[in-house]
This record gives sequence, C-alpha cells and structure tokens, in this order.
Amino acid sequence: ARPTHALHVFTAELWLKRSSVVQGTEQILLSRRAGAGANYEIGIDESYRPFGRFTYNSGGAVKTVTSPAMLQDVENWHHIALVYDSVDTGVMQLYVDGVKKQTAYAWLEPDTGLGDLLIGSDGANGFRGSIDDVRIWRVVRTGTEITTNMRRQMTGGETGLVSYYRMDDDEWAGSPKSVAVYGAQDFVSNKFGDSALGEGGYAFTADVPQMILIDSDGDGL
Repeated sequence: ARPTHALHVFTAELWLKRSSVVQGTEQILLSRRAGAGANYEIGIDESYRPFGRFTYNSGGAVKTVTSPAMLQDVENWHHIALVYDSVDTGVMQLYVDGVKKQTAYAWLEPDTGLGDLLIGSDGANGFRGSIDDVRIWRVVRTGTEITTNMRRQMTGGETGLVSYYRMDDDEWAGSPKSVAVYGAQDFVSNKFGDSALGEGGYAFTADVPQMILIDSDGDGL
C-alpha cells in the first residue's frame, strides 16, 4: 500500500485485451481498494460494458460511469481511462479507445483509505485477458491528452504521473531484502517494493498493443 496512490483528483488508464467472451459477473481491471472503500476502479460489468467507479462514505455508496457500448471482442486491444476531479469541477469521465463515453457530476470525496493497488482484480473478481501500460496520475488528463498519448510510451518522469506499469520488464527475480518474485516494475519510482507482486496465474507475453516507443536520444531509433 502506497499513500501516493490515495487520490482525490486522478486519471487512471490502461490497455486490455480479452481472452474470453464468457462472463457471468463483472471483471475488474484495476482497483485501488481498502476493505469496502474503493478510491478508483476500472472494470467490465456483467453486460460487457466498461465502467469506472469509486466509493464514498466509507464504502457506503458508489458512484459509477458506464459506457453505453459493449466490449466483447477478443481480437483487439482496447484502452480505458477514468478521470475524476473532486476538488475543482466534480466531473467524472470515462473514455474508451480515446472516445468519451460518459460524463457524470459527482462533487463527492472518494474513499482514500490506505489500501493496495491491484492490477487485474479487486481481490475477488479477476479479469480474463491481458493488461498493459497501466498509468496512475494525480491530475486530470484532458481528452486530447489521453487520445494523443495513449499509444505513446511514457518516460516515467511526466508531471503528475504517480505510477507507470509498462509490463515489458519481464519477471524480477526478487530484491536483496526479499526472496519474493515481483512482476511489473513501476517506471516512476524504479523500486522493487513499488512493483506489482507476482502471485502466480499470469505470464508476460509478446502480444501487446501498438505503441510509439521512446526516442530518448533523439536519433530517430
């Protein structure tokens, strides 16, 4: 659990590719949760519709934005972004593949209890498929910023970027302080302890979304 993931203003985004269209319950792609309280969650509901949500009043109530369009195919990668500003505008927005699908006006404080950031599950409802390029921001990203950069690889040093799991670093063998095996490295902090813990039942794969890679030295390669 990292306090930096507790956010009143946030943009959470990721790429996903389904491996099965069989779905009886909702599937969670990203969850920052402490008990009944969810600071932010992204998932696909039982009707195959992408959604984003948070809880308030210590988990006593939920605010959700849901796409009217279903996402069922297993052939393509898709991008989802959830944006919320509880401080200045109260606006909550959901983008799918760079297109705004729903807007709500909340003016509610999301629950920000100290909890873990989970990728591919909320601890109970897992996602059947692949997830890539998970980004957590402490700022509101505009529609233009989301659309322009969703296929562009970040450096990890962008303003407002809290965590960035690129999912292309393969398996870490463990840190000097632990024999645990870690999965996705956080490219913002570059610390073992901030990486996603590998608990089995997953694997890194070469099947990834088409991304524009970083040219750090400006040589065009």
